[in-house]
Amino acid sequence: MNIYEKIKVDPTKIKGPYSLLALFLLVVEGLLGYWISLAQSSLERSIAGVLIAIVLLGFLYAFVRWRKSPIKALRPMQGLSDNVTPAKKEATKIEVEKPQPDMMAGPNRTYLITKPPENWTIHELTYGEWLSENLNISDPVAQQKIIGQGSNERNILVFNAPITTKIVPIPGQTLIEGRKFLTALGFEVPIRVAVLPLEKAQPPLFIERTLEHNFQAILSQITAQGVVTLRQIHSNVLQGSGRRSITAEFRQDMSNVMVNDIKQDNISSNITVIGIEGEPCDHLLYIYYPSLQNNIKNSPLD
Repeated sequence: MNIYEKIKVDPTKIKGPYSLLALFLLVVEGLLGYWISLAQSSLERSIAGVLIAIVLLGFLYAFVRWRKSPIKALRPMQGLSDNVTPAKKEATKIEVEKPQPDMMAGPNRTYLITKPPENWTIHELTYGEWLSENLNISDPVAQQKIIGQGSNERNILVFNAPITTKIVPIPGQTLIEGRKFLTALGFEVPIRVAVLPLEKAQPPLFIERTLEHNFQAILSQITAQGVVTLRQIHSNVLQGSGRRSITAEFRQDMSNVMVNDIKQDNISSNITVIGIEGEPCDHLLYIYYPSLQNNIKNSPLD
């Protein structure tokens, strides 16, 4: 007789940590119970009984901890773009040179930004490194072929959260933007904030253009990829500084997907891009984050 028929457990049905932990408990408790049945003295039976109690309590503790962990992975996703906003006043030269403890200056010393939480990582990247990070290209040869040789100036500031959400489609069930996605190839959605300088004189003619012109050129590159959908765009004048800003919100809606090994009915991948007028160059603020769809306002284009 097959061993799997004896224990009445089909290993192919084990999916996720809960099933694996339950199987571990079944095997260990069974072995300890068998030890009790063969015990020759009361001391052996007492030791086996204590071990059974310890294993059971450890199982209950691990079960409670694991039940809480998926919620922690989802909670910081919602409303991130509401907490990252342009400054309401101008930073002086002295403030940029000697920032307050909770602030830091950008790589090119043209702006100040609030420091992220301590467990976030901070990087200063070149434009090529920034593209490689977004495209998940780590091979230098591939970087050279796809991105080419760009500037070596590290003028892009990137904050990365320690949490990365892994999304795996379920073939035949997953819907992306309302259409079936026939693949099981997973991908990761980071929680990331990045600040990029936006030169006013852009190639190929290098003629100085307005914030609106350059910002729309950036948006066209994102929309051309066809991955995320532009949901909202609006402009504003920042109180205190009088500088203009433009905000564009992109979102990709997904349903029936595995999120960090837990099936989720609805989740979205978001990119918010904020263009801020500045001197001597404008700046782009990118915000990447996943969110639950029931916490997203489905607004039409302004």
